[in-house]
Amino acid sequence: MHWNFTGGSLWPPNAPVDRMDQSLVPAFASTRTPALAPIRNSASCIRAYELARDRTFTDDERQIAWAASLWPALHNARGECLFQSSPIAATALIAQAAERLALARA
Repeated sequence: MHWNFTGGSLWPPNAPVDRMDQSLVPAFASTRTPALAPIRNSASCIRAYELARDRTFTDDERQIAWAASLWPALHNARGECLFQSSPIAATALIAQAAERLALARA
């Protein structure tokens, strides 16, 4: 990854800083570490956030939210592999990644 220094700030060039809401909302669907929330819970979390903000995500924003929902689990699965621990996140990813990526249209 290459970093850019622009306008007095340091940002990775592919950082979703302009899409922070959509990137962070799915991370709160699961309160258990390192679990990946069931898809139904993630959808409910996204909807609850939209209601609280009184604004529905656009199609693009919803796609970002679904893609971002995989980030915490991917990070945790990496840790499971590195530290040879039980594959809790990895197992959840295997079960849910295809559907989450389809919802993200990825």
